[in-house]
Order: sequence, then structure tokens, then C-alpha cells
Amino acid sequence: MAKLENYVELAQQTMREISADGENWRAFLATASNVYKYGFYDQLMIYAQRPDATACASYEIWNQTMRRYVRRGAKGIALLDMTGDVPRYRYVFDISDTGTRQNARTPFTWTIREENSMPIAAMLEKEYEVSANRGLAGQLEEIAMQKAMDYWQEHQDELRDIVDGSLLMEYDELNLELAFRNTATTGVQYMLLSRCGLAEEHRFEPEDFATILEWNTPRALSALGTAVSEISEEVMRSIRAEARNVKEQGQQLLNYKNGERLSGSDLKIPDEQATLGRYGRMRKAYLKEYRKMTFNSLLLTGELTAHLTEIDRTAGERVNRMVSEMAAAQGVNEALKERDPMAWVGAMNSLKAQAEEIVLSELVYA
Repeated sequence: MAKLENYVELAQQTMREISADGENWRAFLATASNVYKYGFYDQLMIYAQRPDATACASYEIWNQTMRRYVRRGAKGIALLDMTGDVPRYRYVFDISDTGTRQNARTPFTWTIREENSMPIAAMLEKEYEVSANRGLAGQLEEIAMQKAMDYWQEHQDELRDIVDGSLLMEYDELNLELAFRNTATTGVQYMLLSRCGLAEEHRFEPEDFATILEWNTPRALSALGTAVSEISEEVMRSIRAEARNVKEQGQQLLNYKNGERLSGSDLKIPDEQATLGRYGRMRKAYLKEYRKMTFNSLLLTGELTAHLTEIDRTAGERVNRMVSEMAAAQGVNEALKERDPMAWVGAMNSLKAQAEEIVLSELVYA
């Protein structure tokens, strides 16, 4: 019980330190960018104990799935689970705490390189509708702004309820929205650019992180931190998927040129590999997980890329058509956009979510 109490106090103390100093907030974001698959509270505990961590997993995953051993004497990173009636804790270990054995696996840790930067930029343009002409750093900055605005639209009622006791209490609704969007945008931008090795291109200043001082209660910081973590994770998972796709295509092409065989068959490598959009990548993940025979058949016959590209195109067109039809039927038009831009954005987001739910069920996950 004493250990649990110590870990809870560590979490609370770390939250106080983060919300009291912009530099601490920046340092937390740097750590969180490396462990973006974890939620805010887990990132908080990792930052408090191992701010230099890069890839964390449980003892079981390292040992059984990755076939790596945790070194004797390695100190685990305690993560808190506060969701139940009684708080609990568990341990994870950074990859630096592990050693390799025969057939050991290494986690895929992506970096932005010359060979994948253009495909990633093209993917971001297609998925988030931000021109690749802005450059990768410019795209990520714009995406962060868009996603912070979208998050406010979806969660504004919850965010209004967390200001009691904080410096945000004196703000009216408009200024509260601006405070959230400014702080969340900067946080997401820094996480994305830091993880991609592009933070220097933005030239962040200390005052960019000073707005964290307004989020000076546990509830306020938790709400903000959760938003920044969730937005950043979504974007970085998309980047990771594209980086991995580029790496796999490059390896296939290399094997093909060297006359090697993959999975017992010669793969037919297309002359050009299309950059997959969001629906194509979702389809690929679905086939790999739940339709492995279909996936392997398409891969071995060289038809996988064409199939995924067609699904991506068809799904995108169907979603756009359904959104247009529903918007016309419900009066979500240019007049509403001129009169109340925020209401128009919220309505369009809702219509797109409805359309995507149908298309994912009928096409992508079919």
C-alpha cells in the first residue's frame, strides 16, 4: 500500500511541476512524443521516472512476444490504473532495460528519412487535406491547429466543466476556447515535430509553453494533457503506418532485384506503389488481422496495392457523396457557414462521422 501511495503522490507532484513551469511542460511533451502510444497518465508516470524512455512494454511482452529478456536488476516504470474502485499499479520496462536472445525482435521505431518524407507528406495531404507544398513541418503545424479546433468542437461541454479553481475560471466561453486551442495546438505541434526531428524548424520560444500556467489544477491539466496526447497519437500512428509501408515496399523491391524469394513465392513488384490514404491503410490493417488468407493471396499475386488503392478511392468518394447528400437534406449549407462557422464545422464533422461509420462497415471492414 505504501508503494501505491508513493506512486500516487509522484503523479500528483509531477502534475504540479508541469503546470507551474513552461519548460517542464515542454520536457514532458518531448518524453510523451517518444511514448505516444500510451495515454496521458501513463506518459506522466514515464516522464516522472524515465524521461529518456523510447519504447516501453510489460515484462510479458518483452519476454514472450519480442523474445527479449529484462536485465537483472532493471527498475520497472510504475504506471497507475485509477479506473477501478481501488487504484492499482503495474510495471513496464524501456527497451534499454532489455537484452536480446535468439530470434529476438526489435520494435519498429520510425524516423523521417529522405526515402519516406515525400510519401508521408503525400499521405498527410490526402488524409488531412493539408498541401504537401507547405513542407512536412508546415503540414504538421497546420494539422495540429485543425485537430485542436476539432477536439474543442467535440468536447467543449466537458472542457467547460474543468475550469473551477484554475486560472481559466475568469474566462468567458470565447476566451476559454482560445486558451484551449492555443495551448493544445502548441503541445501537439511540439510533440509531432519533436518526434519527427523537425522541432528546430518551428523555432519554439519559451513563451510558447508558458500558457500551461493557466491549466493549474489536476482536472484542467488532465483534460488538456488527454487532448494533446490523443490528437498526437492519431497523427503519429498514421505517420508510423506510412513509414512502415515505405520500408516494407523498399525491402520487397530490394529482394525482387536480388532475385530472392519471399514467403516461398516471387512477389510481383508494381512499377509504382501508390501512396495509400486513410481508408486504404485501414483496409490493409483489417485484412492482415482478420482476413489473412485474402491478404496473403493479394500480396503474393501482386494485386494488394491495386486492391487497397481501389478501396481507398471508393470509400473516399462514397463518404464525400453521403456527406453532401446529408448536408443538403439537413440544411448544412453555405448560408449556415456564413452565419455560424462553428456550428457549420460541428455539423459537418458529425455528418462525416455518420457517413464513415456506414462506409467502414459496408466496404472497408467487409
